[in-house]
Amino acid sequence: MLFSAFWLLGAALAGLALLVLKGGRDKPVNRSFALFTLGLAGWVLGIGGLAEGGLPQTWGRFTFASASIVPAAFLSFAWAYPTPGRWPPWGVRGTAWGLGGLLALTSLTTRLVIQADSRLATPFHRTSGPLYPAFAAYFLAASVVGLGVFLAKWRGARGLQRAQLYYLAIGLGIATAGAVTTNLLVPLLTGRSSYSVLGPYFLLPLVLLVGHAIIRHRLLDLRMVIHRSVAFAAAIALAWAAVWGLLLLTLSIPTGRVALPVGAFILLAVTALCLSAPVAPRLARLVDAYLLRGRPDLDRALQEAARGLFRFLTIHGVTAELRRILESTLVPETVMILTEAPDGGGVPITLASLPGDGRSLEAVATLAWAMPGPVPAVRLLGEAPDHDDRSREVEEILRLTGVEVWVGLGRAGQRLGVVLLGPRRSGEAYLAPALHFLEDLAEVASMAVEAAALHAQQLLLQREAERLAHLARLARVYAGLAHEIRTPLTTISNLVSLMAERLDDPDYRDLIVRVVPAEVARIVKLAERLRALAPDTTRPAHPIALHTVLADIVSMLAPVAEQQGLKLVLEVAPDVPPVAGDVDQLVPLFQNLLRNAMEATPPGGRISVRAWPDGARARVQVIDEGAGLDPALSESLFEPFVTTKPAGLGLGLSICQELAQAHGAQLSLTNRSDAAGAIAELVFPPTIGRPATLAPGA
Repeated sequence: MLFSAFWLLGAALAGLALLVLKGGRDKPVNRSFALFTLGLAGWVLGIGGLAEGGLPQTWGRFTFASASIVPAAFLSFAWAYPTPGRWPPWGVRGTAWGLGGLLALTSLTTRLVIQADSRLATPFHRTSGPLYPAFAAYFLAASVVGLGVFLAKWRGARGLQRAQLYYLAIGLGIATAGAVTTNLLVPLLTGRSSYSVLGPYFLLPLVLLVGHAIIRHRLLDLRMVIHRSVAFAAAIALAWAAVWGLLLLTLSIPTGRVALPVGAFILLAVTALCLSAPVAPRLARLVDAYLLRGRPDLDRALQEAARGLFRFLTIHGVTAELRRILESTLVPETVMILTEAPDGGGVPITLASLPGDGRSLEAVATLAWAMPGPVPAVRLLGEAPDHDDRSREVEEILRLTGVEVWVGLGRAGQRLGVVLLGPRRSGEAYLAPALHFLEDLAEVASMAVEAAALHAQQLLLQREAERLAHLARLARVYAGLAHEIRTPLTTISNLVSLMAERLDDPDYRDLIVRVVPAEVARIVKLAERLRALAPDTTRPAHPIALHTVLADIVSMLAPVAEQQGLKLVLEVAPDVPPVAGDVDQLVPLFQNLLRNAMEATPPGGRISVRAWPDGARARVQVIDEGAGLDPALSESLFEPFVTTKPAGLGLGLSICQELAQAHGAQLSLTNRSDAAGAIAELVFPPTIGRPATLAPGA
């Protein structure tokens, strides 16, 4: 029984060695790993032969000869994986191979390393030869150096290589620590080999972790295509072994035949369970997910893609969703998604997971965009010999960079994007179902990209319309400014023109002293109010506590309100969120609104200032008890020079609107529904996500 377990483990190690050697026999890393695992396989088989008790001299020599090549092969593998390094140099590796070969030959032909007595009943009793300490020192030194090189490479690795080194380091660490302890250190220190039978079991984690790294992380660049039936059989076998072993350890189950062997009965039960209707689909999804096959139900995936792609209205959102769909269905190793036509210097790369630096990616993107052909279309590179010379040349270059499928996105013959897919991580080819899925997905993605591009154009046109409206508004402001300034200037000009004739007239001099300063003050006041129409948008935005700002403003205006017979009331919720802005520009905003309310409210009236949270936003209201708003002016309240006051300039609300928009807030004026008066309401956006500077006014 014990020899059978060792034989299976040795066969697994030998099969792993042949698989690695077949995947790249011309590569040093594959050759060294194959020799390493073959040495371990021979060592495990030798331990199994010794456990059987027959031919101890032969099995003992074979075991030590196989173990002698393991350190040298491990040292070479540590040097070569994932790429050859500077340490250990060839001198160290050559010396290790020389010692390993010499010890292997010595173990097979002499008793200088190991002596075994076939007359003894204990199979693992052995007598060390004079070269055994040298063998132990060689084995330990090579193992420690190899593990050190592995850890150094793991610390400097990134991405996929780091994941591969991680699994290798764990498996090699367990194997080295366990097997070296039971089969080298204990015999070296005690002279007994009682625990040597446990050594091979420490190699089982190494086999499982290396197999996992090959399947999931493409260790040694091996591409295994594991059919679902094989994976099902392996899952059934593992479940059967787990159940059967658990029952043997916990219950007293007869191993003889009843009507059917218990183990066979459990195997049939597990097989029936795995193939049953409730379990089989879930097991299939689990197997496909582990083997990186993606989703087998491509029709349903296409329906979900059609819903998901149109949830986004930006190019980046559509491309991110497209990448998620491709990685969850076909599971390619690499993805590159390009959008927008090249503009002079190349093609913008929206999303890319291809290896290489920025220049190489830009070159690949330019070639991919230059691929001739209609859109939308899907092209499996190298599979269509009827293409022209230019297409074949581009295809060959893209294939050399690791691209297998080219997908063109577009509508009405206009190219909107390109998708490049590398090989599938499962190792499977892009067969007809996958290509048909890509064709349908290209149609849907093309429409989604077009919709996102049209939405972006609509936003640009909207911003341009707002800019033109703002310029038209400024033109009206300047026209009104010219009109307002012309009146005092005309008065001053008329008075100055009479100066030569009436300078000696006392009445004329009194008129100049009274009128000219007043008209100049009017011009200065007009200029100051106009300056406020253009808030300083370069100032940084900081979080501002509304309750502090509002309390200060109400305190400043309260004496003025008392002189007019008005009452100011401040109501601020304790949890009102802060707003992002500039306090020097928020204060004039609230002051203007409060002054307007005070001018509109008759003596004895009440003016309320309220602030409360509206989700993550903040709302502020200034409520007066005046006559309310004139419905005829509701559409032009925020226009410059529109006023209902006999002596007003009509710039107050325009200034408030500009200041509110600079802070991203919405300002509205409505009449009260419960009584006479008006409500000026400000809604400030959430502080999180606000820009670092104020926004320019619309």
